[in-house]
Amino acid sequence: MHEVTTTDAVASVRAGSNRLLFSTPDDFATMHPGIDLDPDFPLPGIAALELAIAQRDATADYLTQWQIAYDEMPDDSLAIPAKEANGTILFLTEA
Repeated sequence: MHEVTTTDAVASVRAGSNRLLFSTPDDFATMHPGIDLDPDFPLPGIAALELAIAQRDATADYLTQWQIAYDEMPDDSLAIPAKEANGTILFLTEA
């Protein structure tokens, strides 16, 4: 069963154990401080994808080894900028 929750400019859709979040660029910036969207990002579009990882430190080591730029977020997740990931920001969160 799908569940939809909305606010003024954000919609959250539950699909099984997953969640799809739809927002305006301004709300995205509020939810993800320090992560900038390209001003030319085509709307509508998938701005970010959050993926579960088994080991944060091992993932950070792998990204460093392969010279893939990433940011360490306040919640301890890793964020790969869109320019490094074919136009979509990747959030890597330890499961």
